[in-house]
Amino acid sequence: MAQVRFAFLVILLYCGNDIFAQNDSLRPVVFTGVANMEVRFGPNCMGNEQASLSCPHIIIGGRLSLLNGWSVTSEFEYEHLYENHEWSHNLDNEFCTNTLYVTKSFTEALNVKAGIVDIPVGMTNSRGPALTIDDPESEADILPMAWHESGISLFGEYKRLAYSVTATSYLNTFEVLGLAARADYRVAKSLRLGFSGYIGKRCHGMVGRETSEQYSCASLNYLSLDMDYSVNGFLLDGSMLYCSVGNGKSFGCECGYDLMFNSDDSKFHSQIIPFLRYDYVCSKFLNNTKKYTIGMNIVPIPNLLFKAEYGIRDYECLETSTQFALSLGYTVSF
Repeated sequence: MAQVRFAFLVILLYCGNDIFAQNDSLRPVVFTGVANMEVRFGPNCMGNEQASLSCPHIIIGGRLSLLNGWSVTSEFEYEHLYENHEWSHNLDNEFCTNTLYVTKSFTEALNVKAGIVDIPVGMTNSRGPALTIDDPESEADILPMAWHESGISLFGEYKRLAYSVTATSYLNTFEVLGLAARADYRVAKSLRLGFSGYIGKRCHGMVGRETSEQYSCASLNYLSLDMDYSVNGFLLDGSMLYCSVGNGKSFGCECGYDLMFNSDDSKFHSQIIPFLRYDYVCSKFLNNTKKYTIGMNIVPIPNLLFKAEYGIRDYECLETSTQFALSLGYTVSF
């Protein structure tokens, strides 16, 4: 709740500062948003009845463009989950404020945002491509997913380079947590290379909550290298991660091909993308794991997405498990 109060305080400070602004007074205030609704079944560990159902899983985000380069951005997530033969009834676990911040844009290369901000460490947290239903295990086993913290961020784009530098804090004690940075370079239109990292404390914030069961140390550092390549219907992406605690290392990559890429069907923009994925995680505090996934993404009409996948998870010290998962999602822009 302290994060939400801080975000609203930043918004109120903006309103008080900008209410008397005269420049661009005739420029309309514009709100744009997107809502994604999903029903997901799985993963189902075959033979042990540990199936789960997510219904519904809703993510709603929006951006309110104001005057003089100011804007307010938010994203909220709700997931009603059925697992262990019962429905979840804990709203604190089902609802999350992923982002809620105020942005001031000076130029395309220089912007500042403050509030509950995203931490773009790793490919998934920077909204990179992922063909699987759930977050890739090579990142989800080591990193907090949908990582967000209270903080302030400097970001922008210059030619082929995009960057962000974020300082995070714990508001209850006004304690500085750490520093996250990311840089993406567009080598060509179809190829992007990214580098990101985090150095700081693990005692508070989302990074503290998400890693409390794995790590007991006070500090935590991450390094990540990722890429994606897309040309003529062929898709390829991958990432490597390093975690300072437990000498954690992971690697994940996937490739797919859009069978409808050369189709003459321009009305529905349909897609059929079979894919393969490999994930590897190695750490002193985790079960060393290899996972092999085969799946299919189908877009019959715009904004409607069906996914199906089958995976084999090979543990170093446990029995091999198999998984099957399905999802159906629809996206609405407004």
